[in-house]
Amino acid sequence: MQDIKVKPWYKMTELGVIPEDWEMIKLGDICDILKWQLITSDTCIKWNIPVIAWWKQPAYYHNKSNRKHNTITISASWANAGYVNFHKNPIFASDCSTIEEGKNYSIYFIYNYLQLLQKTIYRSQTWWAQPHIHPSDLKPINIHFPKSIDEQELIAKVLSNSDELIKFLDKLIEKKEKIKEWTMQELLTWKRRLPWFDWKWKEKEIWELLDYEQPWNYIVKDTEYNNKYKMPVLTANKAFILWYTYENFWIFENTPVIIFDDFTILNKYVDFPFKVKSSAMKILKLRDKSKNILKFIYERMQMIYFTMWDHKRYYLWEYQFEKVLMPDYDEQKAISKVLSDMDNEIENLKMKRDKYKKLKEWMMQELLTWKIRLV
Repeated sequence: MQDIKVKPWYKMTELGVIPEDWEMIKLGDICDILKWQLITSDTCIKWNIPVIAWWKQPAYYHNKSNRKHNTITISASWANAGYVNFHKNPIFASDCSTIEEGKNYSIYFIYNYLQLLQKTIYRSQTWWAQPHIHPSDLKPINIHFPKSIDEQELIAKVLSNSDELIKFLDKLIEKKEKIKEWTMQELLTWKRRLPWFDWKWKEKEIWELLDYEQPWNYIVKDTEYNNKYKMPVLTANKAFILWYTYENFWIFENTPVIIFDDFTILNKYVDFPFKVKSSAMKILKLRDKSKNILKFIYERMQMIYFTMWDHKRYYLWEYQFEKVLMPDYDEQKAISKVLSDMDNEIENLKMKRDKYKKLKEWMMQELLTWKIRLV
C-alpha cells in the first residue's frame, strides 16, 4: 500500500489526517457514560424532580448522588443526543444513556460531536428484540478531539450561540402564533371590530358559502415519489404535503381551495396546483366570489367546535350544516389582510430559523472536523 504524504503540522490516524494538536480518542476513555434505570411514575411525583421527556412513560434514573447539572442524553432507540442544564437532578422519561461534564473536555463540544455522529451511533447499536443503544455501544466510538480545552470551548461557544439564536427564533415564532390565535378569537367572533365597520354579521351555514368537488380525478396513480419531482401530493391532515410526483396530468389548478378530510375534519388552505393521495376528502371552493373571501371562511372554520363520535364521512352529512357568523365582503377582506400579514411574518421567521439551522449544520461539519480552525 502506497504511503500517504502528510502535510507539516498534521498526522495520520485511523480516522484519517488530523492536526498535530488534535487527537483521536475513544469516547469511553474520557467520558463517564451512565445507564439510567426504571422507576415508577409515583416516585417521579413524590421526588418532584424535572423529567426530560423523550416519551411520556416510563421514567428512568441513575442513583449516582453527585450528578452534575450539565448532562448529555443519548436515547436508546434512535441515538438522538440531547443537552440538559438543570439546577435540580433530572429524571429522564425514556431509556437512555448519559454523559456528564468533566474536567478534561467541554461537555458542549461532545454534545455537538454526538449530534454529528448520530447515524454512526445508530448503526453501531446492539439489536435485541428492539433496537437498543447501550453504554457499551458508545464507549468504543472514536472522535477527533482538540487537546486544548480552550479550543474545545471556543468551538462549543460558537455552536452554542447558534443554538441560542435558533431557540430565540422558536420562542418568537411561538409567541407570534399565540398572538395570531388571540387575534382570530377576537376578530372572527365579533368580539372586536376593525375601525369603520358597523354592519351586523349574518348567520350562514357552510354549504351556503362553499361548494364541493370530489377529488377522484386528481388522485395520484403511481406511488413512485421523490423530492426531486415538482408536483405535490396533498393530504388534509397535519402532514399536508406528503410527497412529490412526476405526474403532470389531471392536476387541480383552479386554486385557491380548501381541502377537507372527510373522516378527521382536518382542513388546509391551498393556493398552488396539486394532486391528492386518496378520495377521503372534499375540495371546497367559493359559491360566490363577489360576496365572500375563501381565506376568511377557512380561518373561521378553524374555530368551529365540532364533535366527532364515529368513524365516518362527516362533510356531507353533518359538517356542511354548521353555522357561522359572516360579515360583509369588505370587512372579510380587511380581517383576512390582518391575518395574512401575521401569517407572512410567522412564515418569514420560520424561513429565517431554518436558514440558521442549516448554517449550524454546516458549522458543525466544518468546525468539528477541523476544516475550519478558530484563532
